[in-house]
Amino acid sequence: MDSRIKAAIYIGLKYWKRSQFFTYYRWLQQNQYQPFEMLCHYQERFLRQLLQEAYDFVPAYRDRLENAGVFANGKLDLANFAQIPPLTREDIVFHGTDFTHLKGKERGMYLFKTGGSTATPIQVVQDNHYWDWYLAANFFTNSWSGLRIGTPYFLLWSAYRDLHAQLHSWKDQFLVGFLQGRRILNCRVSSPDVFTSFIQTINQQTDCHYLVGYAAELYALACHSQEQNLPINRPFNAIYSTAENLTQQMRETIESVFQCPVYNRYGCREAGDLACECDHQNGLHINPLCNYVEVVDDEGKPLPYGEEGRILVTNLHNYAMPLIRYAIGDEGCLGSPQRCQCGREWQTLAKITGRTSEKLYLFNGKRFGGSFLHTAFDHLPLLQRYQIHQFDFDKLFIKLRSSEPDYVQKFQQDLVETARRLDVWSGQHFQIQYEQTHDFERTPTGKELIIIHHFNTFQSLPDAIPVGVAG
Repeated sequence: MDSRIKAAIYIGLKYWKRSQFFTYYRWLQQNQYQPFEMLCHYQERFLRQLLQEAYDFVPAYRDRLENAGVFANGKLDLANFAQIPPLTREDIVFHGTDFTHLKGKERGMYLFKTGGSTATPIQVVQDNHYWDWYLAANFFTNSWSGLRIGTPYFLLWSAYRDLHAQLHSWKDQFLVGFLQGRRILNCRVSSPDVFTSFIQTINQQTDCHYLVGYAAELYALACHSQEQNLPINRPFNAIYSTAENLTQQMRETIESVFQCPVYNRYGCREAGDLACECDHQNGLHINPLCNYVEVVDDEGKPLPYGEEGRILVTNLHNYAMPLIRYAIGDEGCLGSPQRCQCGREWQTLAKITGRTSEKLYLFNGKRFGGSFLHTAFDHLPLLQRYQIHQFDFDKLFIKLRSSEPDYVQKFQQDLVETARRLDVWSGQHFQIQYEQTHDFERTPTGKELIIIHHFNTFQSLPDAIPVGVAG
């Protein structure tokens, strides 16, 4: 069936269910090239509506907003918005009911459980209004590359809830699989044989020219194609990398194998898609019509453009459980607003350096990670992925994924250099053991964490080959 017919059926069914997603989708399309001042006007209007709703109907926010000076004598003052304490995952875990709209049932609210990338799964309340905006924003950024509603695409994915829904629900099979065009490549268990089967599937289904997936799995698939001489022998239009940090090396490898641009996308399950690259790849455009994004210091104060800090997000359309200045657990820096060659005057995320939890704890009480950590590994040849298990302040067990046999023995000197970099840049000495494996720990949503801490158990290190810095 033609993709345009599928799109018409999908949109018609959504309208029949009283969904407003397509109305919002068209509004986003119509206003994406507005001047920055007009975008700020729309954003402020949405933010004021959200704050008023939170003040009137969400118990936990009345005191928070009054204490911050955002509301005084019932009047809203946005000048004090940055005084609102950041909302944490712990706030939602332990006080979730207090952050829920008193009339949520009337709004068609439902519970949504996140995957726990920070080891703390939480339940977020969302509603139909939020979901319509979520769909609109997702389809909107997809359309930048030509991936429109009904256009077939591969999904390289491992989140159980997403895979289970499409594989076992006839409704999802029809709406998402058939009408939206999603074709699953299940990488929950990844191995060389699995990647080979994916390449065969991709080469056979020549009507599908788009691929969406985890950054690490896209990179591993591209590396497998190169190293095993299994080329992608048909054209792709675009690839969307999401859910994990995309390095320049990963981007170049994926683009080389698939011969198409890679669009980096950033978001979270609690607030949906936050930012996405355009064709020109000059940072990730933050959607100002769906979210308000800040980068702050440890005290929650906004930082200037270009300075790295914690990322806070305020979703503008979830009234069922307003997430106001929500600390999503990532770090990065903002780019200054300017007109991109694509024509959009959107603010950008210039850099996402990693999760706040993905840092090594040091003897001096400091933490080490971010871009320095990735740079310690970027010189290693034929490396697809690494995962660090920290068992003590100075004891690391590092898993390495590569299709190269006997990787640890063959690249002994390179791994010594990695250990040296970690020592020099962190300011302390680590005892390091490496192991080559395809068995990496994942979150319930299928993400492979970069750092896992075992400080509560102080388990003995697994048997592996030790590599350290001489002297």
